[in-house]
Amino acid sequence: MLFLTGLHDARQLAGFDPSSWTGRRRRIAIDLIDDIDRLGDGKTRAALFERIVDARGAFKRTYRDRFAAFDALIIDCWQRSGLPTQNVRVLDAAVSDGSTSLALIVAVSALSAGRFAFTATDLDGRYLRICDEAAPQRRVIVSEAGQVVQIIVPPFLFTHRESRHLFPLNRLLRPAAQRFADRLLKRWRNRDPGIQTREILLFAPEFRQMLESDPCIEFRSWDILEPWQADKATCVRAMNVLNPGYFDAHQMRRAVCNLLDVVADGGILAVGSNDDAGTDVDGIVCRRRGARLEVLASTGRGFRAPDAIAPLIVQASPSA
Repeated sequence: MLFLTGLHDARQLAGFDPSSWTGRRRRIAIDLIDDIDRLGDGKTRAALFERIVDARGAFKRTYRDRFAAFDALIIDCWQRSGLPTQNVRVLDAAVSDGSTSLALIVAVSALSAGRFAFTATDLDGRYLRICDEAAPQRRVIVSEAGQVVQIIVPPFLFTHRESRHLFPLNRLLRPAAQRFADRLLKRWRNRDPGIQTREILLFAPEFRQMLESDPCIEFRSWDILEPWQADKATCVRAMNVLNPGYFDAHQMRRAVCNLLDVVADGGILAVGSNDDAGTDVDGIVCRRRGARLEVLASTGRGFRAPDAIAPLIVQASPSA
């Protein structure tokens, strides 16, 4: 096959088979999320997230209850450490659509009798759809920071991950699509009245409902390679983001240090990764001791980037 098209129109969702050879590879436009939710099609929604890559090029795969056992371990370490359980703040980094935050929110709410503040973060969460009102089918999706995430020029949909070998026509046309995106973004930044925009909230319906109805819960865009600029937290969790494939060694150390800086002294930092729902988490739960970390528990193979965190460890007392 010389080329691969993308799903760019809601009408294409009917009959879409995400498990077919082309279905596994086809990108889906982010701005179809509301149409997918109205269909109530869990398989298509999962396929959308398996095909989205953020502005850095990392995939946004996510599942509810993905870290249930690890979350229980976090709560156990929290209680055994004698940390306060009320008027606490939790920061959950790299939450994708918020699905994996739901169980942790429930657990922290029970632990704190509802007296908590929960901040979910991700590099991307809110997106903006930009198009010329005269040709709305050709559009660009940008992150909250203004970085291009998708370029949609029907029937093609371009992202940060295009196969250089399987679909040579896509590769050939990519520069022209980029020029289109550059022109459109320039008009948007110049406030051209012919440009239309629409905000897209790429959150799971239940998480979106929580954001809208519960003042204890908020979402903030945050690049973990940059320092956190708000209040410190009693507990910080970062799952499936500190993977060697996403960062080089220098970036990994920087991300770990930035996460540590968010944790209040005596608080908990929990980091881990797994492959799919139901698989074991490779991770550690630590307590901050000044500028260092005490390991309270370890699961699976432990933290997948040990060189990044080893200089911070003051004591290791793992218990699965």
